[in-house]
Amino acid sequence: WIRLGDYPYPYQGVICYDESALGNDFREFSNVMSPLPVSLDLLHCKSEAEWQTESNPETQRKLRVELISRYRQGLPVSLSSVSSREELNQLFQDIQLDRKQMSLVWITSLDTFFRWWKLRSEFSVSINRLSTGWETIISGNFEGFSPGLQIWRSQHSATVALYRGVNEIRDDVTAFANNPERHPGGFTAHWAGVSSSLIPFDFNNFAAAAAS
Repeated sequence: WIRLGDYPYPYQGVICYDESALGNDFREFSNVMSPLPVSLDLLHCKSEAEWQTESNPETQRKLRVELISRYRQGLPVSLSSVSSREELNQLFQDIQLDRKQMSLVWITSLDTFFRWWKLRSEFSVSINRLSTGWETIISGNFEGFSPGLQIWRSQHSATVALYRGVNEIRDDVTAFANNPERHPGGFTAHWAGVSSSLIPFDFNNFAAAAAS
C-alpha cells in the first residue's frame, strides 16, 4: 500500500489549536465548509471536555492517554478549548504529557491544517515500480509544506520525503517501523471502516492500552 502521508513530512500526527478563529458559522456548517472528508467532530476529544469540566488526576490521565493514543493511531486532534500554542504547551504541562511520546506530532492551528489538506488534495502524483524501488513524480503548489510518501508492508510502514519533480525511493535504504495501531489508508480510512480486516482485532483498545 503506497499513499501520500496525511501530514507534511516528517510528521505522523497533528494536534490543532485555535479552532475558534474559524468563526461560529464554520463550526455550525463545518461538514460543508471543511476541506476534510470527515466530520470535524471526529477531531474532538471527549476527555478534553471532561478535563475542562473538572480538572483532577483522573481527567488529567484520560486526556493524556487519549492524545497519545490518537497520535499512535495517526488520528488528527483539534482541541477546541485551546486558542494558542502557548496555551497548548501549558495544557501539556498541566496533564503531565511527555512530548517524547509524540515525537513527530505536528502542532499547528486548525486553519493551517485545513490549508495543508486542501493543497494535499490537489497534488498530482504518479508512482512507478523499479527493480531497485520506486519512482515518483509529484507536482502541485506546496506553499512551504513538505509532502511525504507512506509505504506499507503488512503492519510496517516507512515515510519518505517527496520533492517537486522526480523522486527515486530505493528499497535498500528505506527503513520500516512497526505500526500496528495505524490504518494503512490513513485517518479517513480508519474512520470510514473500523471493521476493516486491515485493522488489528480490538484496534482502539490496543492503542489506548499502549498509551497508558
